[in-house]
Amino acid sequence: MMRPRVDDDDDDDDDEMTMTMKKKKKKKKKDPRRTEDRKRVVILGDSLATGVGCTTNTPALARIVAERLADLLSVEIEWIAVGKKGAALSDISSCVIPELREKVKTSSSSSSISNRRRSRNNSTSNNNNNNNNNNRSKEENDDDEEDVKNVLLEQASPRQADAVIILCGINDVKTCFLQGKIFFRENFENELENVIKEIKAVVGSDALVVLPGNPLHIAPLFPNPLREVILKLNDCWDGQKEKVAKKLGKGKALFINSPTLQALRDAVRMNDTGGGIREGEFTARDGVHPNDMGYKAWAHIIAEEVAKVLKDNNEV
Repeated sequence: MMRPRVDDDDDDDDDEMTMTMKKKKKKKKKDPRRTEDRKRVVILGDSLATGVGCTTNTPALARIVAERLADLLSVEIEWIAVGKKGAALSDISSCVIPELREKVKTSSSSSSISNRRRSRNNSTSNNNNNNNNNNRSKEENDDDEEDVKNVLLEQASPRQADAVIILCGINDVKTCFLQGKIFFRENFENELENVIKEIKAVVGSDALVVLPGNPLHIAPLFPNPLREVILKLNDCWDGQKEKVAKKLGKGKALFINSPTLQALRDAVRMNDTGGGIREGEFTARDGVHPNDMGYKAWAHIIAEEVAKVLKDNNEV
């Protein structure tokens, strides 16, 4: 059994993966609509799209969102994740979108390979003239209940995606803060609208645009009063995301508020012991990025909201 491949550049800046989450339910007949109703989800953006902070350093958010959507919609979910560490919107436009475009363009020459969901991701580097791209190992686990399959986005449907989740904003906040341009957030709104147009040119104009608010408030790295300033800036940029989503219209775009600490705990049924944020509860050692539990909780919240809109759109 082949492991899924993740391609990184020599700075370990980029991660991409195309996969299908295929649910196997015991003692139940296979729903014949699952393959026919297959959905496609694209997740792209900054380091949150690549999975920085989780133990495997792979696109955890994309994988878990796909798994949860497969459950909620009772369909197979194809997903592709492309991201760049430290990417602001300008980097998403110049680096990430071209990578997405190339991935979609060249996917027709790839082969579909069946994989187990729980097989570990085989990360490779372009450091050695791409010689490691073909280094894969086999791993089997008969107890696995879910399969993952590399699939071709172009072969599945003329429409490249049903939803595109854009993870952005934190690095724009950082850039503006460091450059002293904290009052120029309107530029973010205009740039985001242009980035969305570029993305839709790749994945299709009918794709649902999803703009999650950044859960920066759970990050314990920043001490007061710096923390209060950064959170205020983050709220301003999230407000621009919400404004852009409203412009695009209901059913075409979705802004998801940054989840509260309690919402994250509820999403993974974690007991509330009272008090504030516990160190390591949802964040990695760097104090900023989510850890495994953080990605899981956030992905469940995102998937729930996306599923509602996709269901409503199908009923129209």
